Amino acid sequence: PILAIFVSTLPLISTRLSDRCQYNENLKRFIMRTVEEITTSLPNLSTDELQQIEQAIHDLYRIRCERIIYDDDYGIWTEQDQNSVAAAVFELLDKAEN
Repeated sequence: PILAIFVSTLPLISTRLSDRCQYNENLKRFIMRTVEEITTSLPNLSTDELQQIEQAIHDLYRIRCERIIYDDDYGIWTEQDQNSVAAAVFELLDKAEN
């Protein structure tokens, strides 16, 4: 009886997983569309509006407790920033050696 119950629920489990996957795909598309809309609208903003957005982003990094190396009134420097700069420097050094 337990096996029969399990087998009878497989279509329901499969449907739920399929629904969840579809939901995740829709969410990803929505987020990408939102990022594209934000990126497209940035050139139309005034300097003051851009500074407000920059401040909001800095505040979000702080609220989320991102791995911040340097933080002051002018901005933040994260581990991701550090890693990307280090990678660029190492690439320049590699090119200089060759």
